[in-house]
Amino acid sequence: MLGLWDAGAWNQWPEPCDGVLMDSEMTERNRRIVERFIIEGVLEGLDVFDELCDPGVINHAAARQAREGIDALKRVIRFSRAAMPDQR
Repeated sequence: MLGLWDAGAWNQWPEPCDGVLMDSEMTERNRRIVERFIIEGVLEGLDVFDELCDPGVINHAAARQAREGIDALKRVIRFSRAAMPDQR
């Protein structure tokens, strides 16, 4: 097992396989997901969270009683929008 600071640990990427996304493709896919989360979810509507989030999503930035679940995430976003309507 390589330790975090072993000289060989960095730059050791697995060879690409058929059907597996390359690093740049995976990065672009993740960027689009995060962009949708922010633009479609936080700034516009809330329905995108049903598609992008696991039902047991945990929002660690929220108060303890509003941390777990998509509905709790939506409540926090609604509260934030009401408190700061110009938060673009």
